[in-house]
Amino acid sequence: MNPSRVRCVLQKHVPLIKFLGPRSKLHKVDSIPKPHPAAPKGQRLITINGAVYQKLVIEHSDLPEKYKRKALTFEEIETIDSGGAYLIR
Repeated sequence: MNPSRVRCVLQKHVPLIKFLGPRSKLHKVDSIPKPHPAAPKGQRLITINGAVYQKLVIEHSDLPEKYKRKALTFEEIETIDSGGAYLIR
């Protein structure tokens, strides 16, 4: 029998993953949404179920016109629907 195989059989398996232990040792996560520390001050407040929070996201409708998506042209819609393979050069 191959000596390395015998050694593998007799050796106790030690997993490479080290677990943290019971979940109780992990820190508790606060579920109240808060703004990022680097976020600009003076953001709008929103109300959810009677609780008041700072608005954490920018809505697409709040963006200036130059940042909004442009409407697709008929040619672009047709290209997407057909898969666009005929446009490869």
